[in-house]
Amino acid sequence: MANKYWNLGNSSGTKGGNLNVMIADMTSKADEMLDNLIEQKDYQDRTGNLVSSYAYAIFYKGEIVATKRSRNVATSSNKGKNASSEIDKVIKNKLATADKDRLVLVVFAAMFYGGILESGIRTKRKYMVIKDIIRDDVYSLTRKYKGNLEEYG
Repeated sequence: MANKYWNLGNSSGTKGGNLNVMIADMTSKADEMLDNLIEQKDYQDRTGNLVSSYAYAIFYKGEIVATKRSRNVATSSNKGKNASSEIDKVIKNKLATADKDRLVLVVFAAMFYGGILESGIRTKRKYMVIKDIIRDDVYSLTRKYKGNLEEYG
């Protein structure tokens, strides 16, 4: 299972806002978050899998309306090869459970060991993988759209 989900759901659907404008705004902000995750991570990338497993998906009424994966920053064709299948699993799981009445943005690191690095369990220190990097952006979107914030992982 994924390291972290940030699940920002607008509980009132699109009341008070234009759906296309909201999706465009969330997409733009999520694109920035993906860039920030790669630029601000403080762990050493060895396999390319974790850094290539950052992604987001936006769901509305149980359908995917936008999705993007982090750019593969691996230098070798073998690096990052497991990230794609892990991203697919997270999106499939979230699609199956997505709230049918809300606009939902999910930002995540798909590789399970991201949580281990971030928590400091079995490592000498805690690393910045996702939570501390995008927290402010997620909270800002939550307030802007009067959504509900859920954190998983």
